[in-house]
Amino acid sequence: MLKKLKVKFFRSHEDTELEFSPGLNGIIGTGQSGKTNLLRAIFLLKNYRPLGFRYHSDFAEGDKTSVHALFDDADIYFERGQSSKSAMYKLNGKPFSTLNRDVPDEVVSAINMGSLNIHDEYSQPFLITSSSAEISKAINRATRMQNIDKWKKKIRSKVLGLKKWIQVLNEDVRDINDELGKFKTLEDIDEKISKIEKLDNSIDSLSNQYFKVQDLAAKIEDTQQTLVWAKDAKKALKYIKWIEKCNSEIQSLKDQKELLMSIHLHRNQIALAKKELARTIKKYGSALKKKKKCPTCFHPITMKDVKRITNELRTIKRRPRNQS
Repeated sequence: MLKKLKVKFFRSHEDTELEFSPGLNGIIGTGQSGKTNLLRAIFLLKNYRPLGFRYHSDFAEGDKTSVHALFDDADIYFERGQSSKSAMYKLNGKPFSTLNRDVPDEVVSAINMGSLNIHDEYSQPFLITSSSAEISKAINRATRMQNIDKWKKKIRSKVLGLKKWIQVLNEDVRDINDELGKFKTLEDIDEKISKIEKLDNSIDSLSNQYFKVQDLAAKIEDTQQTLVWAKDAKKALKYIKWIEKCNSEIQSLKDQKELLMSIHLHRNQIALAKKELARTIKKYGSALKKKKKCPTCFHPITMKDVKRITNELRTIKRRPRNQS
């Protein structure tokens, strides 16, 4: 509901202010007292018509015309200057400009006034002489039924946009979690490196044994051929048992070979992890130098503190299992 109207330098009104009461209000006055101009000021506020500046008072000292209206939930201010190409609206103090010579949608929604709300002395009785179609249109305008489809499209568009945004955020969260997972084993990396180094020392010895096993396998194949020609069954059986034992040893050595190859692979992966750890510590140190603040308590730190922190990160050891 319109509660107050203030018009300044609009036609015959220099500085006029009206207060309205709840319910039906009437503006009464003698001829040429400015009643119609007040209605035109309201029409200018809600329709931005007429577009020119002919409504500006001839006796005005300034070059601006303004219409200020106070509603139940909105404070709307309109102003147009003689040298301005467009008008300026303010809705609850927030400025809006008129685009394409139309009233901003936010202002239209806040005013929420139609031809049903304002009548002059020549207006016909409200809906009494109107047709059924005109009555239906008036009800639709009052309830904004014609805007439902438009609102549904806007809501659907916003929902789809939010779903896409949520999907992108979920993908970002998964990527971040994957990156964080790469650093879960940093605490026990020293222990693993020590084990790898010990295993690496035994690789050469196992490799020599592997070549000996290959020679032995060749001899076993020759022995198997010899057993076919053997006439002594007991001697052949003895050789067969010996060959089975050798085959078992060969399988064991093959398993050891696969283990050695796996060790080589893990050693390379650990070397890459150590380099990645060094780069991460370096980046962390650079960030501390730039921020000059402790990342946990946010107190200022010196270059000496940064050096101490990075050195501690480089020499960090895994905590024993029996400690909490």
